[in-house]
Amino acid sequence: MEGWVKLHKEILDWKFYKDTKTKALFIHLLLVASYSAAVEMGTVKTTLRLLSEETGLTTQEIRTALDKLQRCGAISQKTTPKYHVVKIVNWDAYQISEYTNSGWIKLYRKLLDWEWYKNLNTKTVWLHLLLTTNFVSGKKAYGYTLAAGQVITTYSKIADATGLTLQQTRTALDHLRDSGELTTTATNKFQLVTIEKWAFFQYQDKENNNKDNRQVTGNQQASNRQVTAVKEEKKKEKPKEGKNISISRPRQNRFINYPQSYTGEDIKRIEEFERIKRLRDS
Repeated sequence: MEGWVKLHKEILDWKFYKDTKTKALFIHLLLVASYSAAVEMGTVKTTLRLLSEETGLTTQEIRTALDKLQRCGAISQKTTPKYHVVKIVNWDAYQISEYTNSGWIKLYRKLLDWEWYKNLNTKTVWLHLLLTTNFVSGKKAYGYTLAAGQVITTYSKIADATGLTLQQTRTALDHLRDSGELTTTATNKFQLVTIEKWAFFQYQDKENNNKDNRQVTGNQQASNRQVTAVKEEKKKEKPKEGKNISISRPRQNRFINYPQSYTGEDIKRIEEFERIKRLRDS
């Protein structure tokens, strides 16, 4: 799907997850990499200065992060007299396919124009919350029944998970509240965070565009401490049978080390098979 890249929640276990600069650069490379046949897909033809301008990192921070990403096998890179060429390893793993399941979130490339994109701390907290919120409704915690797009957390928990300080975390959440990305309900023990427009970040294929679009209300009543979601019930498509590449057992971490047995051509053949199967079933 043009315009999107996907991130699996297993990035939470990635060795560089708390390295905010390296993680931010890698996600930036995913967003700006070529996804058309005109240029080799998954490549970025750029310069260190341009990457610095786009991300808000210094050129030295860019160099350091690129070296870390190359050493861990996430990218390969080469330098020409004019450009720095970066190639995403296992590029197909980050593209939306018919096998994208609830373990993934999708990031629209227009994130590059987001007002907080160059604010490293705010972007770090935002992506962390997208990855850790509930993917389905019904989970119970602390007397609440959580809807999809909600999570119960604390400032200290977010700070510990992201590598930020408590003050940086508080400021980042203030930014996200002020710009309408989320709402929070505070108690003396935790924060109930609700991601606005949660469905926008979830994969829906062409036949599922009319699937349940959950929109969580921001004015939960404390009397029954029950969090509800407003749903528009529409017909759901039955899940397709077949080999699901998103749940294949990887060598290590699916975020970086996607199974090498699946090439771009393999994925295209599998998707073509599923397309024909749907036509026959319709």
